[in-house]
Amino acid sequence: DSATLANGAHELWFFSGDTGSVYVNNVEDFVAAAALGVRERAPEPLDQYTLVRLEHDPIRPQLYGLDSDRDIVVVIDSGTLAPTRAIVVGSHPTDLTVDLDGSTLYVGHHLVYGLARIDLDRLAFDRFVPPPGNTYYVESMAAHHVLTLSGYGWLTGTWQTLVNATTQAVRGDGASSDGTLAVTADGLSAFVGDSGTSDPWIWRYSFSGGALVEVDRASPPVSPARCVAAQPDGSAAYWGGYRIDGADLSRLEFAIGSYGECVLRVTPDGRLAVTPQAVYDAATGAVLGALPLRAEVAALSPDGRILF
Repeated sequence: DSATLANGAHELWFFSGDTGSVYVNNVEDFVAAAALGVRERAPEPLDQYTLVRLEHDPIRPQLYGLDSDRDIVVVIDSGTLAPTRAIVVGSHPTDLTVDLDGSTLYVGHHLVYGLARIDLDRLAFDRFVPPPGNTYYVESMAAHHVLTLSGYGWLTGTWQTLVNATTQAVRGDGASSDGTLAVTADGLSAFVGDSGTSDPWIWRYSFSGGALVEVDRASPPVSPARCVAAQPDGSAAYWGGYRIDGADLSRLEFAIGSYGECVLRVTPDGRLAVTPQAVYDAATGAVLGALPLRAEVAALSPDGRILF
């Protein structure tokens, strides 16, 4: 199959190998009322979106939801839960994270070698930062750096990449297979949990001089799902259904729930851990209350008092 634009990019001509025919369409029929090149648009009602990621702004009363099917970031008023803007990003968006100073939203992608930047003061698409691979998972670190988990798929493995989202400087830092990321509140430490092998590992890195320095690694006897979370101060990580000592990753402190659950969020004060089904005392693992429904994605207000 092949295609080309013609007549000042107003016509799309394409050939279909399935039918053996050439077709021509008006480009405006594909973009509806949106102006070409304009990524920002009026939002639809919230129930028209399927959100796979949710983040709360650290300084503004708004949430950012990612609809990966429609390649859209939805800006949501956290008081009314009404969408206020939709922003089109690159194809196959998979994850998002807010810079620690609240200036920028970063969106990671699969099969698009670019990290999308959204200016949060203007609520407008800024540009792409080009790391050397996919940015399937993304977490903000100190000094406007973004830690990504990149790769070309399970056949070739995945690896961590540290990107300076201002200068676009890139540094690859180690490898893991099918892992996930978690970063401490100050952006100076990161945990990487590997969930894709029969011999899984968890790493801890510190951020120093624009690079990641390995602090510890361990391969405890767990069967981890694809999730990892961190105590805000780095004293513990949650991975493989366990709370793990942040200073000694080989030490499992206790299981989360009867069979071990993914921790989706930890409150900023480090007291509470939220799983898809319940809220736990982060220090003891005691169940404090069940959620009214199973959470697929979750976000916390900056003060940790409201769970979305």
